[in-house]
Amino acid sequence: VAAEQVSAGRHAFVEQPYGSGLYDEPEWVRLKPLLFTAVFDQCMTGLRMNKPPWWSVRKTTECKATHPLLLMHLQNLRCDGTHPHAHIGSWSDFGRRTVRSHEMQVWPQQLCERIASGVVE
Repeated sequence: VAAEQVSAGRHAFVEQPYGSGLYDEPEWVRLKPLLFTAVFDQCMTGLRMNKPPWWSVRKTTECKATHPLLLMHLQNLRCDGTHPHAHIGSWSDFGRRTVRSHEMQVWPQQLCERIASGVVE
């Protein structure tokens, strides 16, 4: 789909967990020269547990786009360490709170607004 967007003179945007192997696939390797990147922690965009105690969830994320303005509002959003984090999964070290992975697949409102702001730019 991204290649089709580019070939039609449009732009593409993709979001994946940081370290995903998607970008090693041949289709993405061919697009690599056209891609800009933003890596950020979703805790800085409002990702939280969906039940008390509402701890932040770090979820380091990598977005790539064919125009830098699509990513401009996702820059400089690495965790500042000022809040506790829940762990994604069914286990945790040191008794940390956990959340199910499928519960963290919805973008928080602030992340949606940042992506939309990049589209507007």
